[in-house]
Amino acid sequence: TDMQESDRLYFDELSVEAVLEIDSFEKPKGVLALFGGYCAAALCWQVAELGSRISFLGTPPESLQLTLDRVRFHNLCEELTVPTARAMWAGSSARPQVESTEVKGPVLRKPRWGMA
Repeated sequence: TDMQESDRLYFDELSVEAVLEIDSFEKPKGVLALFGGYCAAALCWQVAELGSRISFLGTPPESLQLTLDRVRFHNLCEELTVPTARAMWAGSSARPQVESTEVKGPVLRKPRWGMA
């Protein structure tokens, strides 16, 4: 957010509508999807699904979406033989209690999808 590094800065809500409005005004050759974690990645995916004229440079939205889905990402790591920590996915609020008794060490419990 440095005016010395940017031609323009937009301080607007992070929504598909805002991104499309800025895109229609600026008409960039492409955009980089970076920073912002879940919100930015989910927004890229939503914009890409609309089939807008926006061209994403760098990591494609499909790859960003893959990283947001813990099950798919874990399966990809296994397929590529990338070592990962043991992971479990709970289908109910009771399951983590049962699963956590099998793990020796600290347990991190996170919602499957972040709150955007």
